[in-house]
Amino acid sequence: MNDMTRLSTHARMVGRMATANGMDLAEQTRRGRITPDDVSDVIQSCSRCASKSWCNSWLAVHHTPVDTAPGFCRNKPWFDGLRQG
Repeated sequence: MNDMTRLSTHARMVGRMATANGMDLAEQTRRGRITPDDVSDVIQSCSRCASKSWCNSWLAVHHTPVDTAPGFCRNKPWFDGLRQG
C-alpha cells in the first residue's frame, strides 16, 4: 500500500471514529477548536497504530455517539479531550 492510499484509509478511519464519538471534525475546525494540522497529526498517529483490524471491527458496530473512544485507540486522549473541551 502506498503512502497516499494508507493515509486516505486512516483519514477515513479518523472520520468514522469522530462520528462514532459524536464529532464533526469540519465543524470543529470552522469553530477554531482544532486546526487542519491537528487532524493531520491524528491521521498520522492512526496510520502508525497496530490495532487497525480491531478498530475497523469496533467502527463497524458503533454508529451512534459513544461515551468515550475505545481504549485501544492511540488517539483516545485527543478524542476524549475534544469532547470535553
